Amino acid sequence: MFIGICDDDNIMRERIERVCKDVTKKYNEETIIKKYKDGQEITDQNIDILILDIEMPMVGGIAVKERLENAKSNTVIIFATSHEEMMAQAFGVNVIGFVTKKYIEDQLPVVLERALKIVRGTVLIEGIDSRNIEYIKSEHIYCNLYLTDGQEFLLRESMKALEDRLEAVGFIKIFRGCLVNMEQVEEMKNGKVYMHGGTVLQISSRLKASVEKKYTSFCIENARFC
Repeated sequence: MFIGICDDDNIMRERIERVCKDVTKKYNEETIIKKYKDGQEITDQNIDILILDIEMPMVGGIAVKERLENAKSNTVIIFATSHEEMMAQAFGVNVIGFVTKKYIEDQLPVVLERALKIVRGTVLIEGIDSRNIEYIKSEHIYCNLYLTDGQEFLLRESMKALEDRLEAVGFIKIFRGCLVNMEQVEEMKNGKVYMHGGTVLQISSRLKASVEKKYTSFCIENARFC
């Protein structure tokens, strides 16, 4: 993971770096954090996440964003600014959020987690990589996570909260109390989901059409045969 921080204020760069280190330390992967004093210094083509000041002396954040867009870069951009009136100019294809410098310690962790989810294609649920979850079922006030290695993990969190966290990484609700990881689906047919681990789950008749449509889209986007 390569995170860039671009701001002409050294103190702000240090504050942002501390937040980045705190958020990324729970992920079991190497994270490189590189700091830039101005937009003209950004020449790296492989930055995963760029936390970018809008106004800088030489080359500002909006110019950097436009340059990355023109280069068809996949860099995910978070703008950090004291000039909220400039946000309208800063929207872009890869811009996923804005944070106010005054509240950087409160706002940045939330947006950074969203960026990490996009870049990594996964989220952590109580330290469990979502890619290792086959499906989830609600059990009264708990949710039971069924893992790809056959283990189970009981979690005190609502199904709605888990659905909100996992939708962006390929999980889909097939009935009111069940989410499945589409990456772990062997096939869908006759209103049923056949998981790689051998489990067969029934799709709600009310959700059948939308589930099949979303799964077909998932297969197309991920170059899979469904």
